[in-house]
Amino acid sequence: MKKILYRKFLTDCSIFFIIALVSTSIIIWVIQAVNFLDIIIDDGRGYDVYLNYAILNFPKIVSKILPFAFFFSFSYVIAKYELKNELLIYWNFGINKMSFVNFFLLFSLFIFLIQIILTAYIVPKSQSMARTIIRTSNYNFVDNFIKINFDILTSVTNSPKPVITKEMINSSIHINAAGNNSWMKSEVEIDVIDKIDKIICDEISQAKIESGELLRAQEQGAFSWETASGLSEIIHNKKLSKNYQNISTLFESQGLAMEDLAMAVSIYNLAIENNYGKIVKT
Repeated sequence: MKKILYRKFLTDCSIFFIIALVSTSIIIWVIQAVNFLDIIIDDGRGYDVYLNYAILNFPKIVSKILPFAFFFSFSYVIAKYELKNELLIYWNFGINKMSFVNFFLLFSLFIFLIQIILTAYIVPKSQSMARTIIRTSNYNFVDNFIKINFDILTSVTNSPKPVITKEMINSSIHINAAGNNSWMKSEVEIDVIDKIDKIICDEISQAKIESGELLRAQEQGAFSWETASGLSEIIHNKKLSKNYQNISTLFESQGLAMEDLAMAVSIYNLAIENNYGKIVKT
Protein backbone atom coordinates (compact mmCIF):
# COMPACT_ATOMS: atom_id res chain seq x y z
CA MET A 1 0.00 0.00 0.00
CA LYS A 2 2.87 2.36 0.75
CA LYS A 3 4.23 1.87 -2.76
CA ILE A 4 0.86 2.76 -4.24
CA LEU A 5 0.68 5.94 -2.14
CA TYR A 6 4.21 6.96 -3.06
CA ARG A 7 3.47 6.24 -6.72
CA LYS A 8 0.35 8.42 -6.60
CA PHE A 9 2.23 11.25 -4.94
CA LEU A 10 5.06 10.98 -7.46
CA THR A 11 2.60 10.92 -10.36
CA ASP A 12 0.74 14.00 -9.12
CA CYS A 13 3.98 15.92 -8.54
CA SER A 14 5.47 14.85 -11.88
CA ILE A 15 2.39 15.82 -13.89
CA PHE A 16 2.13 19.25 -12.28
CA PHE A 17 5.91 19.71 -12.52
CA ILE A 18 5.93 19.01 -16.26
CA ILE A 19 2.91 21.26 -16.87
CA ALA A 20 4.44 24.11 -14.85
CA LEU A 21 7.87 23.72 -16.44
CA VAL A 22 6.68 23.48 -20.05
CA SER A 23 4.00 26.18 -19.86
CA THR A 24 6.22 28.71 -18.06
CA SER A 25 9.16 28.02 -20.36
CA ILE A 26 7.01 28.44 -23.47
CA ILE A 27 5.58 31.75 -22.21
CA ILE A 28 9.07 33.13 -21.52
CA TRP A 29 10.38 31.70 -24.80
CA VAL A 30 7.62 33.44 -26.79
CA ILE A 31 8.43 36.76 -25.09
CA GLN A 32 12.12 36.31 -25.89
CA ALA A 33 11.32 35.23 -29.45
CA VAL A 34 9.63 38.58 -30.01
CA ASN A 35 12.87 40.31 -28.98
CA PHE A 36 14.77 38.07 -31.40
CA LEU A 37 12.80 39.60 -34.29
CA ASP A 38 15.67 42.08 -34.53
CA ILE A 39 17.54 39.28 -36.28
CA ILE A 40 15.15 39.76 -39.19
CA ILE A 41 14.24 43.44 -38.91
CA ASP A 42 17.61 45.00 -38.10
CA ASP A 43 20.10 42.42 -39.36
CA GLY A 44 18.26 41.30 -42.48
CA ARG A 45 18.56 37.55 -41.88
CA GLY A 46 16.03 34.95 -42.98
CA TYR A 47 13.11 33.32 -41.19
CA ASP A 48 14.96 30.01 -40.89
CA VAL A 49 17.86 31.70 -39.06
CA TYR A 50 15.41 33.41 -36.71
CA LEU A 51 13.50 30.20 -35.91
CA ASN A 52 16.62 28.11 -35.40
CA TYR A 53 18.19 30.76 -33.18
CA ALA A 54 15.01 31.11 -31.10
CA ILE A 55 14.58 27.34 -30.71
CA LEU A 56 18.21 26.87 -29.65
CA ASN A 57 17.61 29.35 -26.82
CA PHE A 58 14.79 27.21 -25.37
CA PRO A 59 17.11 24.88 -23.33
CA LYS A 60 18.60 27.94 -21.61
CA ILE A 61 15.13 29.04 -20.50
CA VAL A 62 14.26 25.53 -19.26
CA SER A 63 17.45 25.41 -17.19
CA LYS A 64 16.46 28.66 -15.45
CA ILE A 65 12.88 27.59 -14.76
CA LEU A 66 13.57 23.96 -13.73
CA PRO A 67 14.39 24.48 -10.00
CA PHE A 68 11.48 26.88 -9.46
CA ALA A 69 9.03 24.59 -11.25
CA PHE A 70 10.18 21.67 -9.11
CA PHE A 71 9.73 23.39 -5.74
CA PHE A 72 6.50 25.01 -6.84
CA SER A 73 4.98 21.70 -8.00
CA PHE A 74 5.88 19.88 -4.77
CA SER A 75 4.58 22.76 -2.66
CA TYR A 76 1.34 22.89 -4.64
CA VAL A 77 0.69 19.14 -4.43
CA ILE A 78 1.42 19.00 -0.68
CA ALA A 79 -0.81 22.06 -0.09
CA LYS A 80 -3.59 20.41 -2.12
CA TYR A 81 -3.24 17.15 -0.15
CA GLU A 82 -3.34 19.09 3.11
CA LEU A 83 -6.42 21.03 2.03
CA LYS A 84 -8.27 17.83 1.11
CA ASN A 85 -7.00 15.94 4.19
CA GLU A 86 -5.34 13.38 1.91
CA LEU A 87 -2.15 13.47 3.96
CA LEU A 88 -4.03 11.70 6.75
CA ILE A 89 -4.18 8.63 4.53
CA TYR A 90 -0.38 8.59 4.33
CA TRP A 91 -0.01 8.97 8.11
CA ASN A 92 -2.61 6.26 8.78
CA PHE A 93 -0.71 3.77 6.63
CA GLY A 94 2.48 4.29 8.58
CA ILE A 95 4.24 6.78 6.34
CA ASN A 96 5.94 9.27 8.64
CA LYS A 97 7.04 12.78 7.79
CA MET A 98 10.71 11.86 7.71
CA SER A 99 10.02 9.29 4.98
CA PHE A 100 8.21 12.02 3.08
CA VAL A 101 11.23 14.29 3.41
CA ASN A 102 13.57 11.51 2.26
CA PHE A 103 11.37 10.92 -0.78
CA PHE A 104 11.47 14.64 -1.54
CA LEU A 105 15.28 14.72 -1.25
CA LEU A 106 15.62 11.69 -3.52
CA PHE A 107 13.50 13.31 -6.20
CA SER A 108 15.43 16.56 -5.70
CA LEU A 109 18.65 14.70 -6.40
CA PHE A 110 17.21 13.44 -9.68
CA ILE A 111 16.20 16.99 -10.70
CA PHE A 112 19.63 18.23 -9.64
CA LEU A 113 21.30 15.75 -11.99
CA ILE A 114 19.08 16.92 -14.85
CA GLN A 115 20.01 20.52 -14.03
CA ILE A 116 23.72 19.66 -14.16
CA ILE A 117 23.32 18.00 -17.56
CA LEU A 118 21.42 21.02 -18.86
CA THR A 119 23.79 23.70 -17.59
CA ALA A 120 27.05 21.81 -18.18
CA TYR A 121 26.39 20.35 -21.62
CA ILE A 122 23.06 21.00 -23.34
CA VAL A 123 22.81 24.78 -22.76
CA PRO A 124 26.44 25.60 -23.71
CA LYS A 125 26.11 23.38 -26.79
CA SER A 126 22.84 24.99 -27.90
CA GLN A 127 24.16 28.51 -27.28
CA SER A 128 27.29 27.73 -29.28
CA MET A 129 25.16 26.41 -32.14
CA ALA A 130 22.97 29.55 -31.98
CA ARG A 131 26.01 31.84 -32.20
CA THR A 132 27.38 29.77 -35.09
CA ILE A 133 24.11 30.12 -36.98
CA ILE A 134 24.21 33.91 -36.60
CA ARG A 135 27.88 34.11 -37.49
CA THR A 136 27.64 31.97 -40.62
CA SER A 137 24.19 33.03 -41.86
CA ASN A 138 23.64 35.07 -44.98
CA TYR A 139 21.73 38.33 -45.11
CA ASN A 140 19.06 36.95 -47.42
CA PHE A 141 15.86 38.31 -45.91
CA VAL A 142 16.04 41.34 -48.20
CA ASP A 143 15.56 39.01 -51.19
CA ASN A 144 11.96 38.47 -50.15
CA PHE A 145 11.19 42.15 -50.72
CA ILE A 146 13.40 43.15 -53.64
CA LYS A 147 11.79 42.69 -57.03
CA ILE A 148 13.09 43.41 -60.49
CA ASN A 149 12.26 46.86 -61.95
CA PHE A 150 12.51 48.77 -58.68
CA ASP A 151 13.37 52.38 -59.40
CA ILE A 152 15.21 53.06 -56.14
CA LEU A 153 16.88 50.66 -53.72
CA THR A 154 18.26 51.93 -50.40
CA SER A 155 20.42 49.91 -48.01
CA VAL A 156 21.57 51.12 -44.59
CA THR A 157 23.03 48.12 -42.77
CA ASN A 158 26.21 47.10 -40.94
CA SER A 159 26.42 43.89 -42.92
CA PRO A 160 29.87 42.38 -43.53
CA LYS A 161 28.39 40.49 -46.50
CA PRO A 162 26.63 41.96 -49.54
CA VAL A 163 22.86 42.37 -49.22
CA ILE A 164 22.40 43.85 -52.71
CA THR A 165 23.09 41.26 -55.41
CA LYS A 166 23.13 41.41 -59.18
CA GLU A 167 19.75 39.65 -59.36
CA MET A 168 18.12 42.70 -57.73
CA ILE A 169 19.21 45.35 -60.19
CA ASN A 170 17.96 46.47 -63.59
CA SER A 171 19.25 48.79 -66.28
CA SER A 172 17.79 51.99 -64.75
CA ILE A 173 17.90 51.40 -61.01
CA HIS A 174 19.31 53.87 -58.52
CA ILE A 175 20.96 52.40 -55.40
CA ASN A 176 21.68 54.26 -52.18
CA ALA A 177 24.27 52.38 -50.12
CA ALA A 178 24.71 54.26 -46.85
CA GLY A 179 25.78 51.65 -44.32
CA ASN A 180 29.25 50.75 -45.56
CA ASN A 181 31.87 52.98 -43.94
CA SER A 182 34.78 50.63 -43.34
CA TRP A 183 36.81 47.88 -44.96
CA MET A 184 35.00 45.29 -42.81
CA LYS A 185 31.54 46.10 -44.27
CA SER A 186 30.06 45.40 -47.67
CA GLU A 187 26.46 46.05 -48.68
CA VAL A 188 26.83 45.86 -52.47
CA GLU A 189 28.06 42.83 -54.37
CA ILE A 190 31.12 43.41 -56.57
CA ASP A 191 29.18 42.12 -59.61
CA VAL A 192 26.64 44.91 -58.98
CA ILE A 193 29.39 47.55 -58.90
CA ASP A 194 30.73 46.12 -62.14
CA LYS A 195 27.31 46.43 -63.83
CA ILE A 196 26.42 49.91 -62.53
CA ASP A 197 26.79 52.64 -65.15
CA LYS A 198 27.52 55.55 -62.81
CA ILE A 199 28.95 55.58 -59.26
CA ILE A 200 28.68 58.68 -57.08
CA CYS A 201 30.30 59.33 -53.68
CA ASP A 202 29.92 62.03 -51.03
CA GLU A 203 33.58 62.85 -51.50
CA ILE A 204 36.01 60.78 -53.58
CA SER A 205 38.95 61.25 -51.19
CA GLN A 206 36.87 60.04 -48.25
CA ALA A 207 35.46 57.09 -50.20
CA LYS A 208 39.00 55.94 -50.97
CA ILE A 209 39.48 55.52 -47.22
CA GLU A 210 36.10 54.25 -45.99
CA SER A 211 34.26 52.56 -48.87
CA GLY A 212 35.34 48.95 -48.40
CA GLU A 213 33.21 47.57 -51.23
CA LEU A 214 34.59 50.06 -53.78
CA LEU A 215 38.13 49.37 -52.61
CA ARG A 216 37.59 45.62 -53.02
CA ALA A 217 35.96 46.18 -56.43
CA GLN A 218 38.98 48.23 -57.50
CA GLU A 219 41.35 45.45 -56.42
CA GLN A 220 39.42 42.95 -58.56
CA GLY A 221 39.31 45.24 -61.58
CA ALA A 222 35.55 45.83 -61.43
CA PHE A 223 35.82 49.54 -60.66
CA SER A 224 38.08 52.53 -61.27
CA TRP A 225 38.08 55.72 -59.24
CA GLU A 226 38.40 57.74 -62.45
CA THR A 227 34.84 56.73 -63.39
CA ALA A 228 33.34 57.87 -60.07
CA SER A 229 31.95 61.33 -59.38
CA GLY A 230 31.67 63.43 -56.24
CA LEU A 231 28.24 64.56 -55.07
CA SER A 232 29.16 68.22 -55.54
CA GLU A 233 29.98 67.54 -59.20
CA ILE A 234 26.57 65.97 -59.72
CA ILE A 235 24.75 68.85 -58.04
CA HIS A 236 26.51 71.35 -60.32
CA ASN A 237 25.82 69.16 -63.39
CA LYS A 238 29.49 68.94 -64.31
CA LYS A 239 29.50 65.21 -64.94
CA LEU A 240 25.86 64.17 -64.98
CA SER A 241 23.56 65.23 -67.83
CA LYS A 242 20.03 64.27 -68.80
CA ASN A 243 21.43 61.34 -70.75
CA TYR A 244 22.25 59.66 -67.43
CA GLN A 245 18.63 59.56 -66.30
CA ASN A 246 18.00 56.19 -67.96
CA ILE A 247 21.07 54.38 -66.69
CA SER A 248 21.85 52.56 -63.44
CA THR A 249 23.44 54.64 -60.70
CA LEU A 250 24.96 53.91 -57.29
CA PHE A 251 25.38 56.48 -54.53
CA GLU A 252 28.01 55.36 -52.03
CA SER A 253 27.42 57.48 -48.92
CA GLN A 254 29.92 57.59 -46.08
CA GLY A 255 28.48 60.78 -44.64
CA LEU A 256 30.11 64.18 -44.32
CA ALA A 257 29.85 66.62 -41.42
CA MET A 258 29.43 69.46 -43.92
CA GLU A 259 26.32 67.74 -45.29
CA ASP A 260 24.78 67.68 -41.81
CA LEU A 261 25.73 71.30 -41.28
CA ALA A 262 24.28 72.40 -44.64
CA MET A 263 21.04 70.58 -43.89
CA ALA A 264 20.84 72.14 -40.42
CA VAL A 265 21.35 75.63 -41.88
CA SER A 266 18.65 75.03 -44.52
CA ILE A 267 16.18 73.81 -41.90
CA TYR A 268 16.98 76.77 -39.67
CA ASN A 269 16.47 79.27 -42.49
CA LEU A 270 13.14 77.67 -43.45
CA ALA A 271 12.02 77.83 -39.82
CA ILE A 272 12.87 81.51 -39.61
CA GLU A 273 11.12 82.29 -42.90
CA ASN A 274 7.93 80.48 -41.88
CA ASN A 275 8.01 81.57 -38.24
CA TYR A 276 8.33 78.01 -36.91
CA GLY A 277 9.89 77.04 -33.61
CA LYS A 278 10.93 79.07 -30.63
CA ILE A 279 14.21 80.82 -29.99
CA VAL A 280 15.66 79.74 -26.64
CA LYS A 281 18.06 82.17 -24.98
CA THR A 282 20.91 80.65 -22.99
